[in-house]
Amino acid sequence: MEREYVPMTVLEISEAPAGLDWVIRPAGELDMATAPELDQRILAAMSDRRTGHVVVDLEEVEFMDSAGLRMLLTASAVARTNGNRLLLRRPARAVRRLIEVTGTGPLLPFE
Repeated sequence: MEREYVPMTVLEISEAPAGLDWVIRPAGELDMATAPELDQRILAAMSDRRTGHVVVDLEEVEFMDSAGLRMLLTASAVARTNGNRLLLRRPARAVRRLIEVTGTGPLLPFE
């Protein structure tokens, strides 16, 4: 019997306008396997919008590793460099803990 490949991590991403802002809501695990897709969505949203904020709502991120953190730090740096406004919202407990342990909070644009 042939085994079906099932990815180890899953990250579902929804996006929607909220007034002038664009809100991206990842849900699941943000890690080495899933960070590139979220990164692509954030960068596309920042390049497509000249007004408002790109808000990444992290409330439903159950797990985040160093690859996910690195991706958020890079997106934040890109936003600062090109004048776009990126905001992070409501980090889940696991995300908050990683940010606290690494001391990277001041580098990330939380609401």
